[in-house]
Order: sequence, then C-alpha cells, then structure tokens
Amino acid sequence: MADESSGVLAVLESYGIWGQIGVGLLVLILLITSEKYGLSKLLSRLTSATDATWDDKLLPPVMNRIYAFTILMVTEFTMWWADKDTHTIYTNYFAFAYILIITSVLSSAIKEVLPKLMQSFSKKDSVIVGGQFTLVVLASRIAVWLIGANFAFDQIGYDVTGFFASLAVFSLVFAIAAQQTLGNILNSSMLALDQPFDIGDRIEVDGVAGKVVSFGILSTKLLTLQEELIVIPNNTLVSKTITNFARGGGDGIATRLTLHIDFGVAYDENVAHVKHVVGDIAKSCPYVVDDPSPRTFMMNLGEFSKDFRLWAWIEDYADEFVARDWLLREMDRRFDAEGIVIPYPVAIELDKAQVPFESHEHSERMIRRKAARQHIAEIRQAQEDLKFQEERESARVDLEYLKEQLEQGNLRRQERELIERDIEALEGLLSRYAE
Repeated sequence: MADESSGVLAVLESYGIWGQIGVGLLVLILLITSEKYGLSKLLSRLTSATDATWDDKLLPPVMNRIYAFTILMVTEFTMWWADKDTHTIYTNYFAFAYILIITSVLSSAIKEVLPKLMQSFSKKDSVIVGGQFTLVVLASRIAVWLIGANFAFDQIGYDVTGFFASLAVFSLVFAIAAQQTLGNILNSSMLALDQPFDIGDRIEVDGVAGKVVSFGILSTKLLTLQEELIVIPNNTLVSKTITNFARGGGDGIATRLTLHIDFGVAYDENVAHVKHVVGDIAKSCPYVVDDPSPRTFMMNLGEFSKDFRLWAWIEDYADEFVARDWLLREMDRRFDAEGIVIPYPVAIELDKAQVPFESHEHSERMIRRKAARQHIAEIRQAQEDLKFQEERESARVDLEYLKEQLEQGNLRRQERELIERDIEALEGLLSRYAE
C-alpha cells in the first residue's frame, strides 16, 4: 500500500509544479465542498435544534473563517510539496495569517456569546435593556484583536510595541476631543447595568413620554403616541428622572396601573348612594382587576359640587385610555338612570336651566329629532365598541399563541424572524391607544 502511494506521488511529481498545483486545487475543491454541504448543514441542524439564538448568528461567520483557514492550509501544503525552500521562507507569514483567522473567530464569538453569558447572570425577573453590554463587548473585542495582532506581527519579526504606545497617546487625545460622545457610550453601559427599562416599555423622561423602540451606545429612541420618533442622548437619561409605566405595578404585576378618575356631583346628592353606584360601575368594568378592589373617596367640598375620586387598577397600562373611556361612558349613563346630577360650573345666577333649540319655532320637534339622532348614534357606537373589543381580544389571543410558539423552540431562523415580526405588529396594535 505504501509502495502504491509512493508511486502515485512520483507520477504526480513528474508533472512538475503545475501538476502539484492542480492536485492542490482539486483537494481544495473537495474540502470546501464537503465543508459547505456536509459540515455546514450538520452544524446548522444542531444550532436549529437549540432554543438559543446566538449559535444561529455565530455559525455563518465561523464557517466563512473555516473556509479561509482551509484555503490557507491547502495553499501552504501545496507550497511545501512543490518547493520546500520557498515554503520555509513564508512559514512565518502563514503563521501570521493563521493567528489573524483565529483572532477573528474569537472576536465573532465574543460578539454573540458574551452578551448572552452576561445576561444569564442577571435575575430572571429584572428589567433587561435591549442592546446592553455594548461597551463591555466592544472593549473585549478590541483587547482580543490587540493581543492577536501582537502575536501575529511577532511571527514576522515586527515589534508593534511602539505603535501601541502611539495609539495610546492618540486615544487620550481623541477621548478629550470626544468626551461627550464617550460619555454617552459609558452611560449606555451604566444603563445596561442599572436596567431601568426594556425595549417596548412606555417611559417618560423630562416631560417626554413614549415607547422605547431602540437602545444604542449613544442614544435611546422613543416613539410617542403621536408617532414621533424622539432621540434622547444617554447622558440625558442618566441625569434625568425616568418614569417607567411598565415596571411600576405592585404585587409582582409589572404592567399594572392605578387609574384615577375625578368627578363632582350636586350638593343634594347622597354620598353613600354616589359611592355605591360608582363602585358598582368600576367592578363591572372588563379592564379593572378584582384585587385590589376599586374604591371611591370624597376628596373635597367644592364651590358648586361634592368632589370624588375613583381608584381603580387595570392589569395592562396599555389599556389606560380604553378603560377610562369605558368608565366615563358608563358613569354618564348610570348617573342619568340613577338621577345623580353633575352640576354645571356656573359663576352667575340663572333663572332656569338652558334648553336646546329654545328660540327655534319648532323647538319641540327639533328636540325630538335630536333625541332620535342620539339614539341612533348610541346604537352605532355600541356596535363599533363591540367590534373594537373583539378585535383587541382576538389580537391578544393571537399574541399569546405566537409567544408560546416562540418559547417552544425547534424553529428555523426564518420562522423565528417571521413570528417575531408578527408579535411586534400585534403588540403595536394593542398599545396603539396607550399614551
């Protein structure tokens, strides 16, 4: 067998350097093909079977570096086979290239793995800032490249110590000139460690309220209710008070919100009657939770009314305006049915209450027509409210189903990205009427 191999090599060497290069190309093609259609597909199946996403993102850059390593290895073998003296001259340069490829693999691994590793040390119920650990990852990758470059240039006889010293001086000058930008970068790391909000939370900073759509190393972007994109430098976030509506709830319910509704009734009304009616309305509201139970208190004796405040708790702060609308509409209807009067804030004495269409010659007919139009409007509005509530409930059901699918894993990358986009769209639909 050894004799046969020696004979094959002797025949190949008889073709000269071009024959050896041809063999090298053939070996390279076979190796690249097996890696692309064998190793790559095998690793892809293994990464798809895991719940983690970092391995899916890490696989493409690692495979590209494996291809580069294979090309370099076959090139070196072909050179050694064709001309050993020439190979000896370039041995250190091949080592230089190998070290850079290995350094590149380590840098890519740090980019994808380190954020997940640091996040695993955080508490499961803590607030996680999107894009966190950016400064730590950047510093780690720079350190790896500096160490790798030092080893690589040492292989070919270059001393880069002086270059690194000059780079340190330049970095100091640059830091002084760009201290505002570097401050934003540093503060992004501080925000990541403190974790005051998450992507998708509704926050208020310096009088500006909106949904957090992105968190970067320089700034944080909010989308307001008016669909305006507000860019806030991270320096401002660190120095200002942040109100996070998505993390203020008690009893472990982060999204719960306390809803206050102030109203007044005439002095002739019975306080116990008013509080009983309002409490009954709040308990029947589909957005108000049973625990804590809603409460109504009389807050003030005003100039023309007894002033009350309703305390109610809603499970999701995104339903704040929808819940307030429901409660106010029901209070208006029930007050009318119960005969509870909401007084007009008058500053002058009137002989009698104002009557619509009083000066019109057919006032009674106009009042009847107005009542008919109001009745039609109530029917149509009830239909619209019912449709709106059904759409929101359907969106919630779909959102819960998609989140369950995402948590189960065993999804291909394209399926996972599609589900994540659908979840984002549904969450935007449900939070459309939030402040």
